[in-house]
Amino acid sequence: MIKSNKKSFGTNILVERDISGGFIVSIPGINGAHADGMTLERAVKNLNEVMSLLKEHYGEKKLFNIVKNENRFFGVIPYSVEYV
Repeated sequence: MIKSNKKSFGTNILVERDISGGFIVSIPGINGAHADGMTLERAVKNLNEVMSLLKEHYGEKKLFNIVKNENRFFGVIPYSVEYV
């Protein structure tokens, strides 16, 4: 039996369509936690790579606390721009 060293935690990600037709994914509340890809699966895979780099930067415990305590995403509201 092979044991894996992989750990995980759950959070929500924000998914947006890019004007090029791809996707942009991010974890609100974590600076730098965003990635893109031509498919949603690729964007999420790229985000996993970004999170690995952020884990190295912050340290696992601090990154987990940031995700747990500072995810302040509230929602989406309509916005209208007036121009001349």
